[in-house]
Amino acid sequence: MYDAALSDTVSKFPVDIQ
Repeated sequence: MYDAALSDTVSKFPVDIQ
């Protein structure tokens, strides 16, 4: 995943994919 996308995603719901 992309760090920027992941950061936005984690704001919506917790994810543990890096």
